[in-house]
Order: sequence, then C-alpha cells, then structure tokens
Amino acid sequence: MQIAVIGGGVTGLVAARELANKGHTITIYERNAHIGGLAAGFPFKGTHLEHAYHHVFRTDHDLIQLVQELGIRNRLQWFRSSVAMVVRGRLYPFASAVDVLRFTPIALISRLRLGAVLFWLQHRKRWNSLTPIPACIWMSRWCGKQAYQAVWEPLLRGKFHAYYRDVSMAWLWARIHTRANSRKREAEKLGYFEGGFAVLINALEQALEDHGVRIRTNMPVTALWASETGKSVMVQTEGGIEQFDRVLCTVPSPVFAQYIEKAPGVPPAYRNQLNNIRYLNAICVVFSSTQSLSPYYWVNIADRDMPFVAFVQHTNLLPAAWYQGEHVYYAGTYVPKNHALLSLQDAEIKETFLHAVARIFPDFDPQSVTETH
Repeated sequence: MQIAVIGGGVTGLVAARELANKGHTITIYERNAHIGGLAAGFPFKGTHLEHAYHHVFRTDHDLIQLVQELGIRNRLQWFRSSVAMVVRGRLYPFASAVDVLRFTPIALISRLRLGAVLFWLQHRKRWNSLTPIPACIWMSRWCGKQAYQAVWEPLLRGKFHAYYRDVSMAWLWARIHTRANSRKREAEKLGYFEGGFAVLINALEQALEDHGVRIRTNMPVTALWASETGKSVMVQTEGGIEQFDRVLCTVPSPVFAQYIEKAPGVPPAYRNQLNNIRYLNAICVVFSSTQSLSPYYWVNIADRDMPFVAFVQHTNLLPAAWYQGEHVYYAGTYVPKNHALLSLQDAEIKETFLHAVARIFPDFDPQSVTETH
C-alpha cells in the first residue's frame, strides 16, 4: 500500500520503518526543516545536544531492541544517575532509602511512611487498579499529609499545573516503578548515546532511505479527507494534493483536528473530542558553563516560586569531556497556554531561569555561562 506518515518525530520514523519493512511504500511529511521531533537538537562543542533533556531507562526494552537492530548498540552507553530535591531553597539527596530517612523537611514518622510507600510502589507489578484513583488522593492518604505537601503535591503541580488533581496514580506508579527497575541491584543507571540522540535519528533516517522511504521536510500538511469512494485518503500540502491508501498521523490531537476540519463525513463531536484533549507547553533552557554547580544529575524543584520544576546537570550523568570540559545544564518546566512565561521573549526566559539558578546555587557565576539555547 501507499502510506503517508505525518510527523517526522521518533514515533513517525519508527512507524515508517515498521511499515516499510512490511513492504509498503512510505512518504513522511514533516513541517520542520529537520526530522527528530522532540528528540531533535543542535550541534554543540563538536558533538550534538538535544533541545530538551533525554535519557534511556533500562526498562525501555523496545527502544533498546531498535537500537540493536539499527546497529548502534555500541553508541548507547550507561551511566550512574543521582537525584536530589530542592525544598525551601535547600538541596537534599533523594535517591535511596537512606536519603529518604535523612529528608528533614518532614518528621521522622512521615519519612518512614514515605519510604514504606516508595518501597511498595517500586515492587508492585499490577497498576490497573490504580488507574481511576487520582495520584493526589492516593499519595495524601498513604504517605500522609505532611509528606504529600512537601514532596508529591509540588511535583504534581509543577508538571501538570491546574490539571494535577486529574493525574492518575497509575501514571505516578509508572514513574516510580520505571526508575526502580533501572537499578538492577545497584544505583540507577541511565542510557545516553555517545554523540547524542542525533545518533538514533541519523540511523533511523539511513534505514528509511535504504527502504526507499521519501522524507519530505519543510512540508506542512494543511488538510486531510477521504476520497469519494472512501478507499483512499487525500493529503494536501502547499505543494499540492497527493493520494494514499492509508494515512498515519503522529501529530498532537488538536493539530489532527485542524487537518480534518473540512473533511466530509467527520462528525463535529469527534473533532471536539480531539480539541478537548488538554496539552501543556514545555519550556527548556539549555546552557553551558565552566562551573559545576552540584554533584547531582537530576534535581526536582519542590518550591512553587521557582520558574522551573526540573534542573538537570547533564554532565553529571555523562563525561564533561564529551563537551570539551564544559558543564551542560537543562532547566525545564511545563505550562498551560495562558501562562505568563509564554508571553516573554526567549532572552527574558533565559534571564528568568538563570536568576533562579542563582537562588538555588548562590556560588553560581553568570559570567561562567558560555552558551544558552
């Protein structure tokens, strides 16, 4: 069959490869000048760096299998991770049972309850019964109000804002369970490609080209509709209209709703359903510095007055030597469409975030920053 895949992110590229392997003729449409989607990045210090923080868990079995099939398994390396949390402006290690017991923002009894709950969730294999229960209610009940307000509520609010009460406990279980199973009887290890995730994107692109897949970048789709017979689908772009037997869309649901806005036979209720799916915007500042600010890779920010919820010292996971000896940082958050940060220019966001970094790390010298993105 002739199949169009709309969206050149990792999902679209992998789907196109699977379909091409089955003998179908594939065309990929990507609106940007490059493929890779959220895993895309930019050249940096002789290598490649992503626009947003990325790593691989040991439990990402399908991805690891894909890496093996693409012949780049030797480029995926594993490094020991470390986690901390900022509470009331102070940094606390938060990766082990001992760390939880030493987490003094909450009383000892709350630490014991928190540790017991984390242990139980890490070893629980069934998640189905957790699906209908909001994480805020479950965690508040079992960890206790103090631990919930100090740890889980700030993290849920930071990641989901006004929607945090709607987040399923099954989602939070998956986050905790995944990290626990990245340990293998030792400290957590996370994977990263020598050369960045561009190694994966380039390998996928080469595999697709070897299968004769057409990759059309700078080609935004404007409309989709079924043919009069209903046996094919029309894809409209600025370059014209093409006909396919099937179309696979890997774009956000509201974008897909725009594509089919004028498609005959599509019920308005279905388009409304697509448009009603709530999305958050990701904001991430990447910067490099001659300073090393902490011994931790991943720092969760529990203070609500901070502009970001995660602070990642990338070069505490992998060697700074990969980046000519400089230290690489990410500061990221997720905000709804009406958030004040979205009204700022890029330079203003960078200034706001770097000012907040100095609040966490008083020794931070802005003059040490060599690049920001």
